[in-house]
Amino acid sequence: RALGDLGQVLQRTFRDTDLAGRVNGTDCGVLLLDVGAGQTHIALHRLQQKLAVRNARTTKGHQLKVRVGIAHFDPHRPCSFEELVAEAEVGMHQ
Repeated sequence: RALGDLGQVLQRTFRDTDLAGRVNGTDCGVLLLDVGAGQTHIALHRLQQKLAVRNARTTKGHQLKVRVGIAHFDPHRPCSFEELVAEAEVGMHQ
């Protein structure tokens, strides 16, 4: 149920052009297309707001919490999707 609730929060937070999905196990990822670093932080702020609204409305006390890691694709230094995920995971655990 938590993954379903998180999926709803992600749908309400990100644009139709962004890609969201499960990366492995219970980890989810969002690929923001055509955004700069400043826009990434705006999107994260929106995510925090949507999570707060969802958590305030829950009646069973099940709070959603997320850890966030960020990786930016540099077209001048291309890397694989797996490398981007690994970079984001490092940030998520810090």
